[in-house]
Order: sequence, then C-alpha cells, then structure tokens
Amino acid sequence: MIVALFAAASCQESSLATPTRAPIIDLTSGRDLREVAETRRILFGVGDRRNLIDGWSVDERHSSGLPCVWATELEANIAFQVLAVVAQQFLVKLSAFAGAVPQTITVLVNGHEVSTFSAEAAFLEYRFVVPASLLRRGENRLTFRHSRLGSPAAGGESRRFAAAYNSILIGPECLPLRAWGLPSPPRVQRERATPSKPAALVITGPAIISRHLRIPLQGVLRYQVSLLTPAQAPAVATLRIGDGDASRDVVETRLAPSLFDRSPARDVEVDLTPWRGKSVDLELEVDPETCRSAVTTVAIERAGVYPTDDAGTRG
Repeated sequence: MIVALFAAASCQESSLATPTRAPIIDLTSGRDLREVAETRRILFGVGDRRNLIDGWSVDERHSSGLPCVWATELEANIAFQVLAVVAQQFLVKLSAFAGAVPQTITVLVNGHEVSTFSAEAAFLEYRFVVPASLLRRGENRLTFRHSRLGSPAAGGESRRFAAAYNSILIGPECLPLRAWGLPSPPRVQRERATPSKPAALVITGPAIISRHLRIPLQGVLRYQVSLLTPAQAPAVATLRIGDGDASRDVVETRLAPSLFDRSPARDVEVDLTPWRGKSVDLELEVDPETCRSAVTTVAIERAGVYPTDDAGTRG
C-alpha cells in the first residue's frame, strides 16, 4: 500500500517501473549518501568505538577472556541513536573492579536517572528500562556513574578502574531482546548489479538514508521498494523531502510478507515540480511495525531522478 502524504507531490504506483533511460541522478550508487541507523547493540573491546564518548580506556581482554573496555572515570558516557521514540530496554553486561567496597552504578539517560544497581566482580547482565519521555529522536546520551575507582594491588598500572564493560543490547520494551539470539543491527548495505537484477540499497531498519541534492528543472523521483525475503517482518518506508528548515512526509509505503520468494515490489513515483531548481534533502526511513518486530529489511532498486518524458516500460 502506498499513501501520498503531500498532495502537491503527485505519487503513484505503476505496474512495472523499468525506466527506459538512465537517471539524471542515480540514488542507488551510494554516492554522497548519509546513513543513520538506530543503535541496537554495542560491543566493547572489538575495535568499534564510535559510540564511546568519554571515561573509557582502551580495547582489551579481561582476565576471564572476554573482550571489554574498562570505565576508568567515575562517569563514562555513550552515545546511541533512536529513531522510533518508544520505551526502550537495555541489557548491559559488565564486571565491577574487585574491591572491599561494592560498586554501585547509577544509570542516566540524557541527564535523567533511570536505574541504580550494585555490580558484582564477575560478568553479569543488568537490565533497565528507559521511558519514551526521556528519549529524543536522534542522538541520545547514556551515562554510567560509578561510586568508586580502584587500583590493582600489583604495581605498574597507572589506571584506576570502575568496571569492565562487554556489551549493551537495546530494543523496544514491548519485544524480547534475544528471542532468537542476538538482534540484527540496523544498517545499510549496497548490492552490486548482476545480470539478473539491478543494483540495490539493502536497508535493515530502523534506519534512514538521505542525500542532499539540487532538483533539476524537469524530473521525477522513482524507486522500487520490497521486503528482502518472505521471512521479513512488515515494514514502513517513508519518503521525506526537506527544503530549508521544513521537512515533509511525502510518501508512505507499507510492505507485508508474501508467500512467494520475494514480496512484490512497490513502484513509487513522485512529481518533483514543487522543488524544481531547489536544493533539498531526500530522506527515506525504513521502520518495522511497532511491537511486531525489532528489525526488518527492505531492498531499494532503480532509485533515481529521471527525465519527466521517460514514462518507463508499462506491463
């Protein structure tokens, strides 16, 4: 189902959107494409430090053999992305630095206290829930406030330690975090063209792809969107166009699973006349249906700005 949300932009579903000419602007090439994916998993000690802000030491292995990063300040901060602002549950796996005094950890989200627990000197998991009212769309901050720092009895170590962190899992409170193992992380991948199919952007949502471009004086936006496999959960793909400070939802496409090898592709066409000659931000957001699934994956094919006189091949 395709819903046109902005009347001035003519949106339609065609029977077979196979353009007969190359696009003026190819949007499946990945060129100048920006990506924002909701944070669902943070793994410590494995080389990916993009979420770590401050208060953290180097990637290393704990004496137990698990990869970790030690919090070496009383406060250690993490950034995480939220697209769907709903209550989120967190499951953090950590081991406190051993000491005579227990390690108490207070958790804050965007400066608001959400949980306090006493951490053991062994890797255990601690769960807490963050209400939607404390979250915002975009980047959020998670703070671990430790009650003490400890030093090893043996010399030669200048660092002081609070706790060793191994992982954080994040997901909607209304769904299990690990129903079938670790959750798939939202991400964007590019698939090259083959003799049997065109190039595609494969988006595991919640995630957003966007591109800043200048709209030609004559052109229409076209793309095909489909669930990647029949096993994928239902998805909602929302196209937005931003012009300066204003951003409008233009088309909403709802995709449901199919009994066939792949769900039927939905063909989207948007008349770009309201934005011709302007610099805009095109944004496509892919989300699973709330509380139906934590993630879903769609394929975007033949995305581009095409000449208005290219009617495409109709079946």
